[in-house]
Amino acid sequence: MDMLNSHDVESLQCQNKRLVKENTELRKLVSLQQENVELRTVLSRASRCNDSSPSPKRSCSPRHAQSATKECAASSSQEEMKEAPKHCDSQQIHKMGRIVGEIAFQLDRRILAYIFQDRIRLYGITVSNIPQKIKEATSCRNTGKVDEEQKSNLKLRYNCIMDKLGQFGYDPCVHPGFSEYIVNLFGILKERPQPGSEELKQLMDPENLKKMATTTVPENDLKDVLILLKCLHQLSKEDGKPVFVW
Repeated sequence: MDMLNSHDVESLQCQNKRLVKENTELRKLVSLQQENVELRTVLSRASRCNDSSPSPKRSCSPRHAQSATKECAASSSQEEMKEAPKHCDSQQIHKMGRIVGEIAFQLDRRILAYIFQDRIRLYGITVSNIPQKIKEATSCRNTGKVDEEQKSNLKLRYNCIMDKLGQFGYDPCVHPGFSEYIVNLFGILKERPQPGSEELKQLMDPENLKKMATTTVPENDLKDVLILLKCLHQLSKEDGKPVFVW
């Protein structure tokens, strides 16, 4: 019996290490996607700036062109943040944006973990493609035979959590794609706050997260972001875990 318990513990430890490694790699991938989005945004702003500028009478040196591009990007950034409180600088706004992205990211992971409770690897599964992944997960690769009982259980969990989140305004036809958009727009937190730190305490306070979202998110997206936050807060209350789980 002792040997069996020891084996079980070792197996759980190995699974935990794999999960931590996969989560780290996923965060790196999301971070790279965010950097690509930011780069395309800067290049797009520079292009619009150059298109709207009067044609110069003489050619500019590469150094002058580079300077003009940076000035245009900086000007656009300042216009976007002009509605932010005066006590928040651009770095703070950027950090709060990542926290908003983390809200969407954490909610998606919470939903997936609830539905696919027996699945260790969640690579390739998003809230948007859950119905497709349920079909794949319950079909035998060799014979194509479907495990109807397992399929029914997964569908039941999916419908259950969607009905639950629907009470807070979550729409399965809208918000899965919206969450992906928010993560790509803002990115997610690159580093976990230190345990017991004031930063971590602020991240676990839904009211504080709401203030950050209100400060950071464009008005057209704010309503949906607050819906994501309400859903995440509700799930955290039900499972007894913090708002953000790493």
